[in-house]
Amino acid sequence: MGEANAGDANVGEGEQPVAPSGTERVSVERDLLEQVLYAHHRLQGKLDLGLMVDFLTVELPQRLGLPAAELQLADPDGEIAALLPDRLVNQRCLRLGVDPFDLESLYVALPQVEVVQFGDERMFRLLAWDDKSGGAVLMPLIESGHLVGSYHWGLGSPRWEAERADYELLRSLTQSISSTYVRVRQHQQADQFTLLDPVTGVSNHRGFRRALGRELARAGRFAQPISLLFLSLDEQ
Repeated sequence: MGEANAGDANVGEGEQPVAPSGTERVSVERDLLEQVLYAHHRLQGKLDLGLMVDFLTVELPQRLGLPAAELQLADPDGEIAALLPDRLVNQRCLRLGVDPFDLESLYVALPQVEVVQFGDERMFRLLAWDDKSGGAVLMPLIESGHLVGSYHWGLGSPRWEAERADYELLRSLTQSISSTYVRVRQHQQADQFTLLDPVTGVSNHRGFRRALGRELARAGRFAQPISLLFLSLDEQ
């Protein structure tokens, strides 16, 4: 019989060796790395604002096993709300119209990735609708040096001792989310102008055809009837 290893000296017969203390930490970093890489890939794909919000507030937190996530966006003029599907505008995981000064007050100093622990007064303004989060991760959305939004993860544990590697991954994710948000928003805003009559502000022929195609597809998907009302208006 060979000599026992020093690390096995205290392991009795039938017992399992205790994993090194760093094993769990490495596992956490690997899981986070995999999901951040996946997020980069998804954010670089073809998205609109609605799909981006769904990904950030539903799919990604589920993949990470987080209890909740929310997105707060500065939208004082309602321009962002106009670009989103109606089903999202009143969702609790999405807050629109947040004043930029209120967003800045969420961060201790300059907007940067932060972990907010249980007991911090900011938790009353973060994920207030969720009673399962004991802490939160804050990720600022920056456009041309200005804070335009804030993305938050709820943490199941009241204390998460984030390591330097975690912060590096989260910073790269934050940059990817920020650039995607700006790109997708600007694309949709430009596209919106081509769908509206510049004088009346109502949908033009191109906008009508797009809306009709969308409604026909929805009716077919749910096997529901659809009606179309045609009106001819003139000045007489």
